[in-house]
Amino acid sequence: MSLTCAQLEDVAAELALGTVSGAERAAALDHVAGCAACRNLVDQLARAADSLLLLAPEAEPPPGFESRVLSRITPAARPRRERRRRVLVGVAAAALVAGLSGAGVAAMVDDDRRAADIRTALTIADDGRWTCRAVVYGDDPTWLVVSLDRTDDLSAAFSVEAFRSGQAGPVTVGTLTIEQGHGSLATAIQLPAGELETVRVLDARGQVRYTMRF
Repeated sequence: MSLTCAQLEDVAAELALGTVSGAERAAALDHVAGCAACRNLVDQLARAADSLLLLAPEAEPPPGFESRVLSRITPAARPRRERRRRVLVGVAAAALVAGLSGAGVAAMVDDDRRAADIRTALTIADDGRWTCRAVVYGDDPTWLVVSLDRTDDLSAAFSVEAFRSGQAGPVTVGTLTIEQGHGSLATAIQLPAGELETVRVLDARGQVRYTMRF
């Protein structure tokens, strides 16, 4: 039996991470096969997961790391749909944790103290879905990943700026290239993750198109 769009959104992050199995996975795949919007959502989440895993060095996480990080991202006391929103906001971090569950896979941290440095911020459209997302983590180096989705610009090059807490002006950290309405930037930045306050995406005319505040 196929899922509805709302039901698919509940499991989209898990489907992108490959953690859904059995009848639920079959129902989800049946739905995305005929729904372009949900297929695009799962594709974007999967690409965000791949981006972080490719950036990270090889390492074996300490015992209990996965459960402790996931508990910070998705508190158990929250209702299911609220948990879903938090997973979507932090899917890049969750993707990393899912990858850490096996030996010899990519990892960005060597102890769970660094997990607290994973921070995410979104630009939300009127329909409640995110259009631009920023994920920052680590201190040596600090990595910033900016993903842009559902834009009217099929092909463009946008500048990405970062604001540090207590700093008057922004620092340009890179260029986000858009192809077929999607784009992403992954770059090391010269400031601790905990001190990043705002990320902005500007078009070629210098106009601010997206703002993510941490």
